Amino acid sequence: MTTNTAIEEQQSTTDLGTFISTLSPAVNHEFLEKYQLSGDNMFVSANDELYITLHNVDDDMTGVKQIAGPQTKTVIGTGNEKAGFFRFVGDSTELVLLADSYLTAHKAHRMTGYNTVIIDCPNDLYSIKNQLAPFNGNTVVIFCSEGHVLPDYPVANLGIEAFDLSNIVNFKSRMNETIKRAKLRIPLGYRLQDEGVYMVSVGEDDVEVLTWICSPLKVSALTRDIRSKEWGRFIEVLDDDGVTHSFPMSMEQLIRKDFMQPLASNGLTFTPKGGKDVNDYLMKAKPIQRARSVAKTGWYEELFVLPNKVIGETDEKVVYQNSSSTICDYEESGTLQQWQDNVSSLCKGNTRLAFGVSTAFATMLLRLVSGESGGFHFRGGSSRGKTTILTLAKSVLGNPEKLPRWRSTVNGLEGLASNHNHTLLCLDEFSQLAEISPKSAGEAVYMLGNGEGKQRMKSNGVMGETFSWQLLYLSAGEVSLSSVLKTAGLQTRAGQEVRFIDLPADAGANLGAFNTVQNFPDGNRFALAIKDNSLKYYGTAATAFLETVTANYEGTKNRLIEKMEEFIELLDLSIADPQVHRVAYRFAQVAASGEIATELGITGWDENEANNAALACFESWLEARGGSGSQETNVALEQVSGKLISLGALRFSTAELAASRNGAVWGIQDKNFFYVYTEAFKNVLCEGLDVKTVAESLLEVGVLIPSGDRRTTQKKIGGQNVRVYKLDKKILEFTSIEDTVDAVN
Repeated sequence: MTTNTAIEEQQSTTDLGTFISTLSPAVNHEFLEKYQLSGDNMFVSANDELYITLHNVDDDMTGVKQIAGPQTKTVIGTGNEKAGFFRFVGDSTELVLLADSYLTAHKAHRMTGYNTVIIDCPNDLYSIKNQLAPFNGNTVVIFCSEGHVLPDYPVANLGIEAFDLSNIVNFKSRMNETIKRAKLRIPLGYRLQDEGVYMVSVGEDDVEVLTWICSPLKVSALTRDIRSKEWGRFIEVLDDDGVTHSFPMSMEQLIRKDFMQPLASNGLTFTPKGGKDVNDYLMKAKPIQRARSVAKTGWYEELFVLPNKVIGETDEKVVYQNSSSTICDYEESGTLQQWQDNVSSLCKGNTRLAFGVSTAFATMLLRLVSGESGGFHFRGGSSRGKTTILTLAKSVLGNPEKLPRWRSTVNGLEGLASNHNHTLLCLDEFSQLAEISPKSAGEAVYMLGNGEGKQRMKSNGVMGETFSWQLLYLSAGEVSLSSVLKTAGLQTRAGQEVRFIDLPADAGANLGAFNTVQNFPDGNRFALAIKDNSLKYYGTAATAFLETVTANYEGTKNRLIEKMEEFIELLDLSIADPQVHRVAYRFAQVAASGEIATELGITGWDENEANNAALACFESWLEARGGSGSQETNVALEQVSGKLISLGALRFSTAELAASRNGAVWGIQDKNFFYVYTEAFKNVLCEGLDVKTVAESLLEVGVLIPSGDRRTTQKKIGGQNVRVYKLDKKILEFTSIEDTVDAVN
């Protein structure tokens, strides 16, 4: 048997290779069987002593270590560099465990899967400082056996935690907790304990002094956006009830004076002067985990991001980081079954209610078909159930208690829309904005439909980012956009019609927005039940819906397209104007989304409930619009016929010789035609409209009689040939494009 003195002599005189040559590969050693070890890279001496090889960070063998036998000394090579004594167990690089024995390392690796490095003793960590460079940026956890000193060894960019194995009770749970803490890489000079965060200082006689600064506070991840900008911290606060609150905080927030406000509101307690220390602690935190921050709600890759949760599976942690969001818009209350029984069930047989709920699902699927942004405006008299539609629809995603209103600046609506990207935005009281500024109402409709706000310059002169969004929104009000614009002397444009679909709220059953009040005694009781139940049960439908959709993104996309095509086939659009096609496509999105939500078991409706609701609403919109023809033609016919009906008898002379071409006289007339002076046609009949567009529209429906290739014709008036627009008097019978065409034909 080799003595301790002999080993020491051998260490100084024997070449490593020579010593290894005296050993044999370990096979069926008692030590291996006892601890269920494989024996790889292990050797046994003639005296049955078991050795393992040691290596440096380049994987060159630098020595051997006896792990079974009377001595557990290390036999080294000629370099005699103790800093090079490593033995790797496992190949994970996320986190590194340092252990003082092979058994400790093996056990730690088996329990965690992490890479483990064997060193002679944790106390040698001081002597192997340079060899830690390969682990820079990793977390290091030191495992010690009984009798070894736990080192206090601060290394930049390394999370160092020591774990005493002298007590092996609850080894795995204690070890995992140590690893979690090590991954946080608590800043130097601070310590996180169960009672909170402490500042660490050295007092008299080198005695460690801990000063409490706040309750438990962790930075579990560093956040940054997809451009590796907008860095921040993902924070965990443990409140006095033992509830953990997790939320992101941008670095921009941390440099503000009020950065403590969100911490305090989530339950953090701290010393009166602890703000500075807390800020320093958060600023210096370097946890190993990274998280991708997203500044808008909605789809990020195939995840759906909300202020309070991220739905879907991903390898990378994703968090919502936007201080201007309102989390209550996406909170949950009750269960999905309760929402189905008490809220969604009230939509059955009610086309406007079912359409509103289907719109909430449609905006979550808008990206899947690259859909345009836009809104549906429920228009009707006071107390007819318009706001009830919005309240019920909003319950799909969150708390509908406080619905936003149109009475806001255009800038304010930009931020509101951006914070509702891919989620339903409900805007009540359109009349309020209309009363304040009719022109702003038209601008807001265009802006919301375009999906993008204006680019603005920051106070430092740098161009700021532009708000953008993709969403469907529901609006309610007593007036239409066209009537609002008329008060400002403006005309509704076709683009506004597509972006802001004016939908009569009245369902035509003498119950306002309702087709049926089901088992309730009257409409008031029914509306009150909808409101009360929507404020009790909300938010669960969107979560359940998105959990299923994110798990089958492509499948849902294909099904959505299929269902949309089925809906379009229900419509007769063979001679419809392109604008009507665009609106029909939007109705199809809503119908298909509602049907998919039903297929997935979210709504609790029967098949075709959403289809029937969307079809009824589309037909109601088409009827109110005046048919499926061009809106420009509708506007032109409406304006020209309206002026001729109201003032035609006064502005046209029946006696050609008496006709005067002054501003009060628009032209002459006979039994069948108006002959309109070109000046009057341009300045009066086409006021506010494009003259060419009006002429083409009148020509299209056959009430403008051309002369050859010219839109005007010559008429002898007062003995002179005068260029005039010849209009068939059947234009006075106009109520819609179809009616005008029928009258002319």
